[in-house]
Amino acid sequence: MKTSILLIRKIILFIFLFNVLIIPFSINAQGWEQSFGSSSTPRSIIQTMDGGYLTLNYKWSGSHLLFTDISLRKLNSNGEEEWDKIIEGGYRRDLGGVIETPNGDLVVVSSGENSANNDLLQIDIFKLDNNGIEIWQKSIDNAVRIKGNSILLSNDGNYIIGGTIFNSIDNMPTKENLLLIKLSPEGDLIWEQYYSNNYNSYSRQYGLSQTSDDGFILTGYGNNNPNGRSAICIKTDSEGVEEWKNSYDVEDNFARDIFQMDDGSYRLFCSFRNNGSYYSKLVMLKLNEMGEIQQELTIDSISFSVDYPHKVKKTADGNFIVFTNTFSSSITEYNYRLYKLDPNGNILWENEYGQNHWSYGFDFQITSDGGFIMIGAISYVNIGGIVYIVKTDESGEYISNTFELSGNENVKIYPNPTDGIFSIKFELPRVSEVQVRIYDITGKEILTSPKQSIFENKLEFNLSSFTDGVYIVKITVDDSVLAKRIVLQKF
Repeated sequence: MKTSILLIRKIILFIFLFNVLIIPFSINAQGWEQSFGSSSTPRSIIQTMDGGYLTLNYKWSGSHLLFTDISLRKLNSNGEEEWDKIIEGGYRRDLGGVIETPNGDLVVVSSGENSANNDLLQIDIFKLDNNGIEIWQKSIDNAVRIKGNSILLSNDGNYIIGGTIFNSIDNMPTKENLLLIKLSPEGDLIWEQYYSNNYNSYSRQYGLSQTSDDGFILTGYGNNNPNGRSAICIKTDSEGVEEWKNSYDVEDNFARDIFQMDDGSYRLFCSFRNNGSYYSKLVMLKLNEMGEIQQELTIDSISFSVDYPHKVKKTADGNFIVFTNTFSSSITEYNYRLYKLDPNGNILWENEYGQNHWSYGFDFQITSDGGFIMIGAISYVNIGGIVYIVKTDESGEYISNTFELSGNENVKIYPNPTDGIFSIKFELPRVSEVQVRIYDITGKEILTSPKQSIFENKLEFNLSSFTDGVYIVKITVDDSVLAKRIVLQKF
């Protein structure tokens, strides 16, 4: 009698493991996350008019220091890939940015070594249709080292490129200067202007925006020894002619993004050195109409030891969103972080995102629904670099993306039957925490793998020391469980 009861219990346990433990991974959410494994590093992301997104990426081969090509990846509104376009370069690339035109075309600005002379840098501009098909390509070299760092669509429908010119030019005594270039929708040069950085030394253009009078404003820095870098802000008219220029020598710092307020004043965000180390202290400068400092406000980090400010955007309600990389020295990891600030620099809310490893962010945008989308890369020792995208609601809140954990699509076991050694291949839509447990027919656990982060990986197991029969492989992916049967048959 006892034997019969024990047998019934074993059968019930087997049915439970084989049938009941197939639990779909499905969570309703306003936000989502997405991962892409490839030999690329993200540069920027924009939302397209169809509600989807476009990512601009460095494509590399051999070494991450040798970015030779450009990768454009089009995503739908849920972060699923629609197409991936590679623009071959053949020499080192540095990406400036991408914009979408009113008719849905895409314009990319990049810089690279001149194909005829590696000592020169040239600006390359590519125009593509909304399917990634190239319309035209133009290059600007001017027989000097010239670099494009940013691009925007001007109010009159033309393209404005901000950058740096690395050689002395007429009436410009400094070694490196800032520049603006205006191109027509056909890529023809309308005008170009150069601006001294006030220092006979290294400089870089960073921010670029158009002002209410149809002029432009650039930000960046010059190297002002002995204090180090000094933030620079240059205001021009609609033809790129300089109207005023200011540098801010308070500390070792550089200017990032600038925004014009309704009263004509500006808010300039700068990164300052924190204790002589990283540029991790974020400062908001209130400027008058002529760019003169009226007030300096420091935005203090709250939870972690160092924040690396990357991008700032102005919201429709007149506040600001700051996108940073937060580093925790206690656990040696990076994560993304968003701060919402009011015009006086007060923190309204903050949220952190990442995979609790090296989640390093590069760009973000405010989306049409008032939420936010962030792009960066995750680096795992056993995986390598992975492009990682997070979409949130207007409060920066985010819940994991919805997907079904399928034994046919996401997880594959082979060979089955096996003579002892078999593999589990994972093709997951994002990086997930995975653990595998193997049970015999009695429900006894015989093998367990350690928890590890998995995206597109393969795990190998060996049942050679066990007797022939049916075994249950229980696979846990984050909060979901999938059970599959494998047959051990030694030949």
